[in-house]
Order: sequence, then structure tokens, then C-alpha cells
Amino acid sequence: MKRTAPNTCNRGKLRLLATIGRTVCALGFVIYLIVAAGGLIGLSNVLDDHYETTDIAEYGQYSGRFKREEEALYGRTRLSIFPAAITSAHTVHSYYYYGSGADMENSYRIILDYSLPQAEFEAEAARLAGLAGAEPGQIGVVYDESSFALPAYVAAFRRNAGSSDYGSFEYALVDALNGRIVCVLLIEGHQSALPIDAELLPPRYLSYAEGALGFSVYESQ
Repeated sequence: MKRTAPNTCNRGKLRLLATIGRTVCALGFVIYLIVAAGGLIGLSNVLDDHYETTDIAEYGQYSGRFKREEEALYGRTRLSIFPAAITSAHTVHSYYYYGSGADMENSYRIILDYSLPQAEFEAEAARLAGLAGAEPGQIGVVYDESSFALPAYVAAFRRNAGSSDYGSFEYALVDALNGRIVCVLLIEGHQSALPIDAELLPPRYLSYAEGALGFSVYESQ
């Protein structure tokens, strides 16, 4: 019986096709890894979509660090009880800003603890007192002498249903004896996360409206 020589041409084609197949698979896997890595990076950016600082030089700067930073902040507050600017008269004891756009609603924490000379302190105290005089159709800042550790001007005070810790608050604590004012803002967050002494936190279970979760002076503006 006559033997035929192997078809080397066909075997070469098969080897070439196998090599091409392996190359395509390898390229596909590399592309998959690149896409997956990009997805993880994107997810990481979402999870890390926040900004935090204690640098008083950044006071009043609330834009450009994460999504909707300024828009969402000023959609909930006008920072009425905070000073418009830090001047040479202010002795700043501490400043803290935290903002996050990682959740469905942006959250914020702002603390400003400062002192003023007597004349400047009296002027700022008078400005805060003036905020309590509501115009027709508006809600006035609440002056509360007894609920907080210090007399307080409260611009917003709302707890989420079923929670004694989570909510939105804005108030200024006034220490006339020492010429000191502590401004506190919390929007959509846990008050236990505020980096201040416990006695300066919003009083738990306090409510300014019977049967309601709270109020904000900005709701009618």
C-alpha cells in the first residue's frame, strides 16, 4: 500500500489559525482587564467624591472640588449665621469643612469656632439677633437660651424620622463672657461625626415644632 506524505501546507494553516486564535483571546483578555480597571477607577472616584479641610484660608470656598458642591450647598443654606469673611479681628480657634457628593444627596459639615474683640463681638451678636426678626412670610432664626450649652441662634434644625443622630442643623452658639462664637452646619449627616465637643452638638430629641421633625429658615426664601 502506497503511503502519502502529510499535507504540510494544511498543517501550517492550522498552526497559523491556532496562533491567531490565541492572540485574539489574549487581546480580548487585555481589553477586558483595561475596561474592568477603568470601571473600578470610576467607582473609586464616586466613592471618594468628597473634600475635607481644616485650612482657614479656604473659608468661604465651596465650589469645584466635587459634583454639585456649591449648587447643593446653597440649595439648602445661605450660611446666615456664619460670618461673611474672616478678618484680622477674628481669632480662629478651629475650622473644619467636609463636603461629599458620593450619595444621592450631598452632605456637608462646617465648623467655625472663633473669638472677637468686644466691639466686633457685640456687632456680630447684634447681627445674629437681627436674623431672628422674620420678614412677613418668612421663618425667623430661633433664639434659644436654654436647649444648648450656650445661647444659640438656630437657622435650621431637622432630624430624620426615627433617628436621634441623623439630620440637618445650622446654629451659632454665643459665649458673651469670652467673646466667642461657634458656628455649626450639618446637612444630611450624623451629628456624632461632627468634630466638636459633645456639649456643642445639637441636643438630642429637641424639636421646635410640635408633631414636626424640625424647620429651616431657608424653606420660605
